[in-house]
Amino acid sequence: MLPRPGRECEIEIAAAILTKGLTAWMAINAMAKPSESDVVLVQGTTGGVGNLLARWLRSRGFKVIGTGSRHKLAELEQAVDHAFGYGTSGLDEHIGVLAPRGVDIVYELVGATTFTSTVGAIRDGGTIAMIGAASGGPAIDEAELNKRGIRLVRGSTSQHVTKNNLQDAADELFEAWRNGVFGVINARKYPLSQAQQAHTDILERSHSGPIVLIP
Repeated sequence: MLPRPGRECEIEIAAAILTKGLTAWMAINAMAKPSESDVVLVQGTTGGVGNLLARWLRSRGFKVIGTGSRHKLAELEQAVDHAFGYGTSGLDEHIGVLAPRGVDIVYELVGATTFTSTVGAIRDGGTIAMIGAASGGPAIDEAELNKRGIRLVRGSTSQHVTKNNLQDAADELFEAWRNGVFGVINARKYPLSQAQQAHTDILERSHSGPIVLIP
């Protein structure tokens, strides 16, 4: 499963991206499978899963629109074809120019604060994949989605990545990493004795990027 085992820094990065990467794999291969020429919106591209997901989608030739934190706009622009900060004025109109019929798939990782724009961006008959809700669970009018023929899918990594496909999923993930799909990954290291501080830093968002605990 690990690429070029034996190199300490690479094993640390592998540990840092494994869980997030398998979630990204699930999103593409199980929840909402893009077809050729699909336009995809990733809500939450500057998050750990969202960044891997957007880069992986773009490497496969899909047109990717991404939203994320304004203070991480440079990082966002490296991951997608078209980048927008949260709260961009007239976001629906901007996306409408890029995808006049609406986007085919939205991967929703943010939740309450972005779901209105998700519904505005998705085309009739499209798919919304609910992967996370970093800002809280959104209010969903499922009757309206059904009226528009929009498919809403939910799921967890453990539902879709099982002992039957874990090896294949991990192999694909690390192959993508070896090929440079995910760019430069800098994992911040904490000794295991500072696990509580690492958790605090995650909650306070004082660090950007993956974190690993070192025994």
